[in-house]
Amino acid sequence: MSDQQPLVDAASSVIASKSTTLTSSATTVGSGFIALISHHDLITIITTCTTVGGFCIAVISVWSNWRFRKREEIRAEERHRLEMQKLLKESQELENGK
Repeated sequence: MSDQQPLVDAASSVIASKSTTLTSSATTVGSGFIALISHHDLITIITTCTTVGGFCIAVISVWSNWRFRKREEIRAEERHRLEMQKLLKESQELENGK
């Protein structure tokens, strides 16, 4: 029985270290999600997420920010186009009124 004790101790040590690694990975990934949800600060997310899972979150975050900016650009272009149409219509009405 005592012959197996070093093996049991070694196994316990490995399990404990793996548990710590998993816990820290989960914490990093979780804090990456929190950073992503609370504000789209890419630097915070990328520096927080150093694990493989965290890297995925950072990539998703970059992509979602890009999509958000693209959508805002499209909306701004649409607003600009509508304003130009309105100004054109007003100027035509003024010319027709003369």
